Amino acid sequence: MNNDATYVEIIHLSDLHYGARHVFTMEPTADGRQAAAHGMPTLADKLIVDLTDPAQQPELPTIIASEEIGNPAFKFPPFPKLVCISGDLTQKGTLDEFRQAERLVERLRNDPELGLKKPDRIHFCPGNHDLNWTSRDDVERWDQYAGFLTRVTNKVHKAEDAAKFGGVQISHDTRTVVLSLNTETKVMAETGEQSRGDLHPTQLAWARQELERLPPDVVRDYIKIAMVHHHPVLLPSSAEAGRGYDAITGADKLLPMLHEHGFHVVLHGHKHYPHTFREDVRNAFVRTNDHSLFIVAGGTCGSTELPSPQIATQCYNRIRVHWCAQEGTTRVQVVTRGLVRFKENGSELMPDQWHWKTLGIDDRHHYARRRQASPQSTSMRYGPRVATNSDVNLARQAEYARTHGYFPVAEILPAMLPGQTAEVHLRIVHHPHRAHHPAAAGPEVSAVTWSGGDKWFPSVSVTKQDDPDFRAIFAYWGGALLQAEMNFSDGTSCISHVYVPMLNSQSAQ
Repeated sequence: MNNDATYVEIIHLSDLHYGARHVFTMEPTADGRQAAAHGMPTLADKLIVDLTDPAQQPELPTIIASEEIGNPAFKFPPFPKLVCISGDLTQKGTLDEFRQAERLVERLRNDPELGLKKPDRIHFCPGNHDLNWTSRDDVERWDQYAGFLTRVTNKVHKAEDAAKFGGVQISHDTRTVVLSLNTETKVMAETGEQSRGDLHPTQLAWARQELERLPPDVVRDYIKIAMVHHHPVLLPSSAEAGRGYDAITGADKLLPMLHEHGFHVVLHGHKHYPHTFREDVRNAFVRTNDHSLFIVAGGTCGSTELPSPQIATQCYNRIRVHWCAQEGTTRVQVVTRGLVRFKENGSELMPDQWHWKTLGIDDRHHYARRRQASPQSTSMRYGPRVATNSDVNLARQAEYARTHGYFPVAEILPAMLPGQTAEVHLRIVHHPHRAHHPAAAGPEVSAVTWSGGDKWFPSVSVTKQDDPDFRAIFAYWGGALLQAEMNFSDGTSCISHVYVPMLNSQSAQ
């Protein structure tokens, strides 16, 4: 096992909207009375079932570089988990609605399988529905949310300090830093204002100073997550008529600060529209590091107000993050789980039948280039093409003949497995040589056995019936020479190799 990389799974909930429009609330009766809710599941019920279902746990690579792989009692360490709730816990910011949100937090925190008992495992930021818009007095505006924070964190939060709700929170167990910011402090309940986000210079200076106090090893090695409620970047698809600019004013200062301090993920909610993208704008006038922010917008996991209601549903994100400071590699995998409330024919399911399904998976990676991306022209010496009958060209043709034009190829990614640094996705491709099979097709590969020597890897066999591309995934660290033993339909076989390095290393460790 190897500890170069850091891993975490973020359970990203947003826009719960406890209150009259919460989806796990019984609809009123025809005469407006409160319907009996006995047997109605809660959001916590359905989330915990989904999060603890073994069938929904992250898949592991098929072959692992590990001495322990032969030990049947060995289990790979689980991803440490965080919960990040990016605002709009309530519909109207009332005490009763916040009490419902508290019960969700308590259920998540006390479930033994989730491992969220410690106070640094659940993080919050407020949304535009979590304060009292009828008052201009900060104490009255933020009194209920401050009380909620005090109760769920066991730390006193005062309403008059609303600009400093959240801040920088370090979890040494999970090797993470979470920066949560309140984007509501200076936004008032005037026309077009109630939906806008704002970060004023005092808040940004405070956040920067908090980040500058982080220890060097935390800055270097820990996964860094920022959380706000509003969109830091308003995409055209999220703009709504009559809403004005309802992203964050001050985001032009926030995003460069997050880049400068090496943040990996930005979480937000607000629009009930789940999407992911990478923010890596380069300014020709400014010298910046090769760095990307992975921005994840959460849909609503609780509200009945949905965009494009024909296709939309309540949803939440399970986000796995890899960061390796030594290699400069980041990988972010976002699995969006949607609530299924209807049968395929359009009729409603009973609430006890509601369940989650995967709506989409976005898997992206980035590695900061530490060497020249391409060779310098001064290091290259061009010559004529090799002669047809030269030893060099005949050796190439012989290799085509030996392999019947089948070759192993590799794509290297940051690993998604604690204890590993990289993973390689292998497959066999066919590129026949015209000289050997000009008219009729030659023998085909019927099975491939992948292996990596006698030290680390077990071997695995894949038949054409299993997968016509003969794919396999190896998780490893330090580089490896991998072998493909190809068996052909005519009874012959041959062996070919591919070397897989670390993403940013000149050679194996």
